[in-house]
Amino acid sequence: MRPMILKGVFVLLLLVFHLNCSSKISPQFSKQEILPPGTLVLQFSKKIKGPIDLNIDGVRIKVDQSGKGGDTLIITGLEPTVHRFTIASPNDAFGPSSSDVVLPDDQGIVVPVFSQSFEAILYGNYSTPAPADNPSNIKATLRKR
Repeated sequence: MRPMILKGVFVLLLLVFHLNCSSKISPQFSKQEILPPGTLVLQFSKKIKGPIDLNIDGVRIKVDQSGKGGDTLIITGLEPTVHRFTIASPNDAFGPSSSDVVLPDDQGIVVPVFSQSFEAILYGNYSTPAPADNPSNIKATLRKR
């Protein structure tokens, strides 16, 4: 009788664990939704404060963001080819912080990015970088899911 109770408790714990894990995963872009061509979405694992320094193919891109930050960076207006992005922030760490992505001709893609908050400025204030020379067709927006 005791082994049956232990097996029942074990199965119940597995079920509760599965339900708990699956409820925390809530992607904004489902697999059924097709993103417009030329769209790259970076989905961060946690909310980031910013400011974000974004480089795509060696060109700094201005990131529009609300004062509260966000967990999704949407980049539109890219050509369907191979692009190299690099992201940095004085308040957040990213993994990967740079990567090559291939944008297909027919749809955009979503790239999951691990994010971790930290305070990189030990003494003094954060010096703001020079303004980004944003190409007119590329737009980047940081927002919440």
